[in-house]
Amino acid sequence: MKTRWLIGAGLGLLAASGLVWMGSVRKASSSNVGQHLQPLQREAVWLDSTFLVANGVVGAGGDLPLLARTSGRVKNLFFSQGDYARQGQLLVTLSNHTFVTAPRAGFLGPNLLSIGQYISPLTPVTTISRHSYLVVLLLLPADWYTSIHTGDSVRVWATAPPARMANGTVGYIEKSDSTNVTVEIVLTSRAPFCIGELTWVRLQDKCTQVAVR
Repeated sequence: MKTRWLIGAGLGLLAASGLVWMGSVRKASSSNVGQHLQPLQREAVWLDSTFLVANGVVGAGGDLPLLARTSGRVKNLFFSQGDYARQGQLLVTLSNHTFVTAPRAGFLGPNLLSIGQYISPLTPVTTISRHSYLVVLLLLPADWYTSIHTGDSVRVWATAPPARMANGTVGYIEKSDSTNVTVEIVLTSRAPFCIGELTWVRLQDKCTQVAVR
C-alpha cells in the first residue's frame, strides 16, 4: 500500500510540473528532429509487481523526402525544422508566383533551401514524417508479452527537463527475440516531445490486474 502511495505521489508531482509546459518546447528541442533515432535499448524498472517503467525513443515512423514539384526561384520560406505541417500548408513561395505546400500532415525536417535558390520539381525542400502523429518505441522483457494489450492506456514523460507528460495507448506488440518484446506507444501530434527524444513509459500488467479481481 505504501508503495502505491509513493507511486501516486511521484506521478502527481510530474503531472503538476507538466502543466507549466508551453508550446515553445518543441521549437527549442527541434535540433533533434530529422536525425536518426538512437538505437533502441531495453532499460526497464519494476515499480512493484503490477507496474513497469521502460525507456523509449520518440519517433514518427521515419522520414520521407518532400520534393518541390514545381520550378522557380525561392522567394520566401514559411517553415522551420520540427514544425508540424497540415496537408496543403504553405511552405515556400517562388518569384514566379508558384508555391510549395505540404502534401500531407506530418513533422518537417531541416530546411534544405535558401532564398534566391533556383529549384526544379525534383529538388528536396525538406523531409516529412511517415506518420502524422508521434510514437514511442521501447523494448520490454519477453515475459511482458501477455501482460499488455493493444489499446492499453499508458503514461509517458520526458527524461530531460523541462518536465513534460502525456497519455498514450499501446499500438502494436511483437516479439523481437526470445528475450525482448518491441512495443509501439501511440501519442497525438500535440504531445510535448520531439523526435529522437528519450522518454519514460509507465505500463500496467493487465494479467495481474485480472487475476486480482
